[in-house]
Amino acid sequence: MINSFSLEFLALSKVAICVYSNPNIEVLENETHDINGVLLLKQWEILASEKVSILNLPVILKEKIIAFIRQLSDEINAWKIDHSSILECPSLESPIDYVWKGIGTIDRLKTAKSFIQSKRNNLSKRFQMACVYWLQEETKQMWDEIGRNAKILRSTRIKLTRNIFNPVLKRIVNEWITLLIIGDVDWSRRPFPRLLPLFCLNSLIIKGNLLQILPPTEQLYVFIRMMTVCNSMHTKTFCLTQMNEEHFKKVLKIEPLQV
Repeated sequence: MINSFSLEFLALSKVAICVYSNPNIEVLENETHDINGVLLLKQWEILASEKVSILNLPVILKEKIIAFIRQLSDEINAWKIDHSSILECPSLESPIDYVWKGIGTIDRLKTAKSFIQSKRNNLSKRFQMACVYWLQEETKQMWDEIGRNAKILRSTRIKLTRNIFNPVLKRIVNEWITLLIIGDVDWSRRPFPRLLPLFCLNSLIIKGNLLQILPPTEQLYVFIRMMTVCNSMHTKTFCLTQMNEEHFKKVLKIEPLQV
């Protein structure tokens, strides 16, 4: 799908990203969400207004920037929800270096790569991130960092997966470990290639590399299923941005109320 944005939209988005990239913005996230991650709107609006008040801009633009910042906050919350199976308590993890697209959405692949390359993050979680984002080179790199002796130990497999409570993500990481142990990471030669589109029905997996390497027919299957059963508007929106014209027409015909 082709998206077009006004210059005002892109400019306001850029300013909002700059404001949100301030290290002190963590206060905005931590103090305006309850222990379950639910946004406390009134507190959020007060703190967001304080952050924007220092900008030398007309009031009407400040109000628009606050609206954009709310979008960025929602993006981060969606990212944390999708990664909750790996990062059990994101607020206790090292700060995430989010990489933003100009339209105010998180570039998930670049953010994942940044997380993987940062040695301040736990090695097991860096490895898991490479696996679930289907980053072959990074997965092999993390596997090399784990060390030759550790790789042959059964306890290593347990250590690399024990924090993952989502069964789909746990299976994916285990399958990657199996491939890395035998030295062949060609998934097409595995006995379960038809599982790959099923893996993409996970809201985290679909936003990684796997969707891009599926053939068009399997991509269409994923899009139809996600538009039908997925409860996340964020994920449905992502699917719409990934569809080509043919995909969109077929999804519109099958699930018109979801588009």
